[in-house]
Amino acid sequence: MKTDLKSLTSAELTSFLTENGFPKFRARQVTDWLKKGVASVEDMRNLPADLKEFIQHYCYISVATIEKKLVSRYDKTVKYLFCFADGECVEAVVMYTVTVFRFAFPRRLAAKWAAPFALRAKAVFRGR
Repeated sequence: MKTDLKSLTSAELTSFLTENGFPKFRARQVTDWLKKGVASVEDMRNLPADLKEFIQHYCYISVATIEKKLVSRYDKTVKYLFCFADGECVEAVVMYTVTVFRFAFPRRLAAKWAAPFALRAKAVFRGR
């Protein structure tokens, strides 16, 4: 079974890579790329070919796709249905208020992909 790289903590990723013969600093490089939002190993330009091959063989990077988007006619609220490669789906809501932008995920979805997505969404909706 392949390991989801985004589900590992920094310590777990470091341990995983060092146990498989890679230097500790490679874990930091992989983490940096994941924080930048890469969707495939080919996009990780500063990794050696043997590490890329290892990751492709034993790991995957979970990516959410937008299956459905509903926009309210009344208050600009946007509801998204995100789905993953394993068939799991989750719903998220973007709400607009007078002074605050809110991006809501269900509590059970404290996944690592949610935080970077929310930060990018905030920047986009603020016009950056």
